[in-house]
Amino acid sequence: MWIDERRAAAGRTRTRAFWIDGDRIVYRDDLGFWAYGRFVDGVLHHAGYVLRRR
Repeated sequence: MWIDERRAAAGRTRTRAFWIDGDRIVYRDDLGFWAYGRFVDGVLHHAGYVLRRR
């Protein structure tokens, strides 16, 4: 599933997308940046960070 997020910044619109497949999340933006993460027991592990819900 792709979700596009559009924000006006510095006079232009940026597009970002998130794709979730099972326990894996993939992020990409229109500048070519890609990032990956994995959910473990409801906690997101991404690029050395551990992100928990409040």
